[in-house]
Amino acid sequence: MTDDAYLCMNIVIGIDPGYGRCGFSIIEEVDRSWKCVTHGVFTTSKEQKHADRLVEIADDFQSIVDTHH
Repeated sequence: MTDDAYLCMNIVIGIDPGYGRCGFSIIEEVDRSWKCVTHGVFTTSKEQKHADRLVEIADDFQSIVDTHH
């Protein structure tokens, strides 16, 4: 494999699923090693309807993808 093959960027999103608390991490390959770009937890309120909680989590993930794509 040539060095040119490493010119593409690899980004991985890890997800620890849940609807009360949903963890995430984004790692990126840099110079043939991996570094953490960001990580965190999305939380939703128990008082919300289940469907509304899922929509909120989906919106949070969309924001992360839009920021780090």
